[in-house]
Amino acid sequence: MAAGRAGAAPDGDLLDEPYLGEYLAGPAGCAAVWLLAYVLRANRERGAVLAERAATAERERDHLARLAAADERASIARELHDVVADSLAVMIAQADGASYAIEKDAGRAREAMRTVAGTGRDALEDMRRIVAVLRGTGEPDPSRRPAGVAELAALVERSRAAGLDVRLSVGAVGAVSPAVQLTVYRVVREALTNVLRHAGPSPHVDVDLTRAAGRLIVEVTDDGTDDGVGEEPGGNGLIGMRERVAVHGGEFAAGPRTGGGCRCRTAWRRPGASAPARTAPGCSP
Repeated sequence: MAAGRAGAAPDGDLLDEPYLGEYLAGPAGCAAVWLLAYVLRANRERGAVLAERAATAERERDHLARLAAADERASIARELHDVVADSLAVMIAQADGASYAIEKDAGRAREAMRTVAGTGRDALEDMRRIVAVLRGTGEPDPSRRPAGVAELAALVERSRAAGLDVRLSVGAVGAVSPAVQLTVYRVVREALTNVLRHAGPSPHVDVDLTRAAGRLIVEVTDDGTDDGVGEEPGGNGLIGMRERVAVHGGEFAAGPRTGGGCRCRTAWRRPGASAPARTAPGCSP
């Protein structure tokens, strides 16, 4: 159009009005249309990117929520297993012993029932604490410190009262964090409960805590008959022990011993170190 009008311009001069406006109108219109289309396309692409980011963020949030819920369920399951399974195993053993001894040795029967009552009260207190935490009404008790290496002696005495022949040996373990000490206590308690439930009559148990080459090593061995040994369907004992140890960077192994019995071994290189946890098949959960 501009070229056509240029022929009508005096001497072909496009700088004179109105020919200059007509000459620039075409390119200017094309540029305006292109710029508008570019802006619209950029906005559409930006909207698509933002929508995808929002969808991804929502999926990640849901995934993290499921992971947090699963971790919380596993933690609650470990706590309940510690309270219910371990305490009930001791109470059942003591109640059975009392029923057998009530006619021949009333004193032993009374002592066994006192152990049952004490274990039940401790389990009930722990259960109340767990329920209070789940409801969000639990308050920490400053006078009650977590169980640790110092409480192993009382744990062993309770196992002896339940009928186990237990020897405890605690070497110079050095400085151990409270979290690792609590894990040591619960691993030993779970191992002793497994012996009480699965090792047959009159087993001998050795509990050894040592530090060698900078590693804290905890071993619980027994010479039981291993009646009923094997991974029971739905068992949570070894699973909980492995998870507790792995959380604090330790190594865990459990399995049968040559000549009978089982060995449970836990080792930490140092508090907070990251190390794989493994479980060997063969001992009851």
